[in-house]
Amino acid sequence: MTLHVPTPSDLPSFVGSILGPTDWVRIEQDQIDLFAEATGQPAGETAPGYLTLSLVNLLLPELVVVDEFSMGVNVGLEQVLLGALVPAGHSIRGTGEIISAEPRGGGIQVVVRVSIEADGVGEPACVADTISRFFA
Repeated sequence: MTLHVPTPSDLPSFVGSILGPTDWVRIEQDQIDLFAEATGQPAGETAPGYLTLSLVNLLLPELVVVDEFSMGVNVGLEQVLLGALVPAGHSIRGTGEIISAEPRGGGIQVVVRVSIEADGVGEPACVADTISRFFA
């Protein structure tokens, strides 16, 4: 279920909130092949860690949404752990936690830790601390 935060100034009151899980997203072999082609990585039958990391951006809006803001900026990542490989044909989903939210650069900067699990895989496929900044 998606957490809806009314405005950027409300974000600090949600620090510590547990988010998700998201819907399952199936990883197909053609996605793996296209990613390998685009990045010059060898193609295989498992999703490379960077492909799994790129899907954090797909899952994040299912975890938390700020309802009213004038501008949002993807600042980057603080920490990333690339874990288990995801075999083609398996599905992933995300869970999260709001780690911090504080005033920064005229907006509110929020760090959300996103953990990606894959069905049938015992350890996380990816854990990433995303950094976003929202302006009222």
